[in-house]
Amino acid sequence: HHSTSTGHHSGPAKMKYCLIFSLLCTWSVFALPPDNNWPSRNSRLNGTFLYDELWDSNMDIANKTLETDFLKKMVAGTLPTECYMKFTLQDIYYLVGVTKILKHLKKQKEPREDVKDFLIERYNSYNRFAQETLKQYNLKNANDIQPSKATASYLKSYNQIAQNIAKKDHMYFAVALLPCARLWPYLAEHLNISSSSPYYAFKRDNEGGSAEKHYKNLLEKHRHSMKESIVRTIFKQHMTYENKFFVSA
Repeated sequence: HHSTSTGHHSGPAKMKYCLIFSLLCTWSVFALPPDNNWPSRNSRLNGTFLYDELWDSNMDIANKTLETDFLKKMVAGTLPTECYMKFTLQDIYYLVGVTKILKHLKKQKEPREDVKDFLIERYNSYNRFAQETLKQYNLKNANDIQPSKATASYLKSYNQIAQNIAKKDHMYFAVALLPCARLWPYLAEHLNISSSSPYYAFKRDNEGGSAEKHYKNLLEKHRHSMKESIVRTIFKQHMTYENKFFVSA
């Protein structure tokens, strides 16, 4: 996933609760009067941004991910190279899959110029990184990669969001992308991998990132056009999918 360009990925993750069930539950939320969009709207008065609220309330998943065998072995230098290669191929599959969805979304009608720009910019970034990565591994496309259950489930969630709720508001798709954009730099920052490790590139390439620049003000500006409960559900869901991606690696 490369935090520098996409936020993530070199990976995905998955979910305990049935996505379809949770999405069905959220449809009923649309029946609420508009002033119920954001029950905790006064939280902004405390100076907290949605960007930070979502992350802070899911830190447990981020820290649980740091404890996965895959990352612990990466730090210890005992991760078999074939495991890392399989992980990378899953990440490529994820990357190409999200790029395809963004390509579709950026062509849809979006009257808000900043949201339209966000979709185009995210597509360009994902697409550039996907093409670079395919080239790096001498792959023409991702068609020959068999997705793991975790990867397939994560992409299915992205597709369902794009085809359903993001049609009502594209900002929901921005929320769906955010866990990946925030988690990978966090993991890289907290992994004690020395520069002599064969896996140092994972730390180096994912550290820093530009998630705040792309997401923070945009989410804040448009938070009240979305339903709070759906925003929180999507973010938690995709944090969980990220975790599953590493668990299954």
